[in-house]
Amino acid sequence: VRYTAAGIIDTTFGNWGIVIQDMGTNLAYCVGAAMQGEKIIAAGQILNEPNSTNPKYYNFGAARYNSNGTIDDTFGIDENPANLTTVNVTANSNDRCYATAVQDDGKVLLAGGTEGGAKFTIVRLSSDGVVDTDFGTGGIVQQAIFEKAWINSIVVQPDKKIVAAGAAEKDGRRYIALARFEENGGLDTSFGSGGIITTPVGTTGNAAAKDVILQGDKIIVAGWTNCNGNEDFVLIRYDSNGIPDDTFGTDGMVITDRGINKQNVLNAAALLPDGRIIGAGYSSNGTYKQFTVVCYTADGKLDTTFGGNGNGAPNGFVIPFAGESVAEAVAVRNGKIFAGGSIKM
Repeated sequence: VRYTAAGIIDTTFGNWGIVIQDMGTNLAYCVGAAMQGEKIIAAGQILNEPNSTNPKYYNFGAARYNSNGTIDDTFGIDENPANLTTVNVTANSNDRCYATAVQDDGKVLLAGGTEGGAKFTIVRLSSDGVVDTDFGTGGIVQQAIFEKAWINSIVVQPDKKIVAAGAAEKDGRRYIALARFEENGGLDTSFGSGGIITTPVGTTGNAAAKDVILQGDKIIVAGWTNCNGNEDFVLIRYDSNGIPDDTFGTDGMVITDRGINKQNVLNAAALLPDGRIIGAGYSSNGTYKQFTVVCYTADGKLDTTFGGNGNGAPNGFVIPFAGESVAEAVAVRNGKIFAGGSIKM
């Protein structure tokens, strides 16, 4: 769906502002989008057409749309429905793409994990949607972290290094996990420990990064932790070498809840022009989830001058809907905050 700057559906895009892509008999889920110049990359998971040697599993997938919402038939593989690119990362396994990014040269990154290999997984496509075999092994990077790991978000640094953030599991406990890769897909060994960081939150409990953003040469991850017995917002800031930045929060970490000890999860983050950090996700009113936007100062303190607009929102929080709802994405443009998600009607 595309909206004008005034928030009205743009009827010049697709069919009255909406694009619904026919995938033939395939099921498909779009999990992310990125701009490639004036064109739009949509990425996600596509259920393949099974045959005698290839059972039915989800694969990484991507499509490209023109600025008016029509499918770009110069992208991807002609014989696929809608000129899609699909990548079967691991045989006999569901491959789950959760994030996408576009490099300055137009190449497309697809990131997530696989049920079979359970590793950080990145696929790179050329600018026209063909698997880029100069990246990793045959266009694919898979990095084991602990017993199981997956990527939820990915960002490209100005120096072309790729930062991936998500979670990794060991002995039944979930950790925030990051890895940084060189442009060719090799691990950047100057980052963390051999290119990898795993961060436990508290002495027990679980945590996961849902988004990663850049703040100058710093790296910020946003997500959740249940180290206090309930799900709380978590932000962690790392220096460029992957060490937690002790000038941010407490030892590089900020843990926040709405004051009602239930579900508080950040799904996305963005920066305001003055350096403040916006998080979006959901918090609980004690009964159900509510769409929540929260603001922090540049050094990780809750900004109590922001929000407090009703619907049970304390200072520092905006909760625009009284009903059950979730924020999934947030962006900042011209100093204004745009958050999107879902609401139960």
